[in-house]
Amino acid sequence: VFEAHRASVKASSDAAAVCVEQETYGFFLTRGEVTYVATCERETSPLMVIEFLSQLYDVLKAYFGDIITETVLQEHHVTLYQLLDEMVDSGIPVNTHAGGLK
Repeated sequence: VFEAHRASVKASSDAAAVCVEQETYGFFLTRGEVTYVATCERETSPLMVIEFLSQLYDVLKAYFGDIITETVLQEHHVTLYQLLDEMVDSGIPVNTHAGGLK
């Protein structure tokens, strides 16, 4: 799924936010130099997943500063995993606002 997205990004600057390949759905959101990816094997509301990825970016900005890079995420990987654990319960977004997580 990610390879299909990368190919569409290389082909044009307007890459799709949703990619379907066989029975796998991929959702992508690029902010700065980081692409946030979510996949699922069941049909899911695309807006819910894209909104979750957008909220994830907002939470990361609240915790790590306005510029999110691969290096920042690597340096704070433990905090990142804890945030994801608090934000998602059994694959369902639960608490996605920075104020509620702090």
